[in-house]
Amino acid sequence: MKAKKQTNRKAKQTATFRVTDPFVKDEVTGSIEYTDFPDLSKWIFAGVMSNEIPDNSIIYVMLPNGLECKYDTTIADKVYYDGTMSEEEFIGITFLVKEAQA
Repeated sequence: MKAKKQTNRKAKQTATFRVTDPFVKDEVTGSIEYTDFPDLSKWIFAGVMSNEIPDNSIIYVMLPNGLECKYDTTIADKVYYDGTMSEEEFIGITFLVKEAQA
């Protein structure tokens, strides 16, 4: 009997975001598919490194559960290199803007 290989895949979630560029006073919106908070930070970090997201900008991230966080791009690399992060830790290093709607 052949054993099934178990995969430890996490379900993808989708967060929406808007980026405010303080220098050109422009705003960009979109959505991010991610599996966990380090993955979300990796996406933000990659966006900053590729100049898709302006450096020193502010990103407002609306999580699927209704929480909205203000995310400073200067913390993206810390989260990315740290490796693991819970929702509470993510919110702890961002600035909670809006609680989830009850």
